[in-house]
Amino acid sequence: MIVIETTAAVGPGFGDAGHWWDVAVPATGDTDALAQAYAHYLTMAARQSLIN
Repeated sequence: MIVIETTAAVGPGFGDAGHWWDVAVPATGDTDALAQAYAHYLTMAARQSLIN
C-alpha cells in the first residue's frame, strides 16, 4: 500500500476529490480471472473521457 498525504482543494475532477489515479489491473499473471479482469480494464479505460 502506498499512502500519499494530500490537501483537498477545489479543482477539476470529481467534486471535492479533485483528481483520481488509475491503478490498473496487472497485465500479466497466471490465472484466467486475471486475464479477464485485465481485458475488462482495457475495455473500460478505452471508454473513459479524460478531462484536464
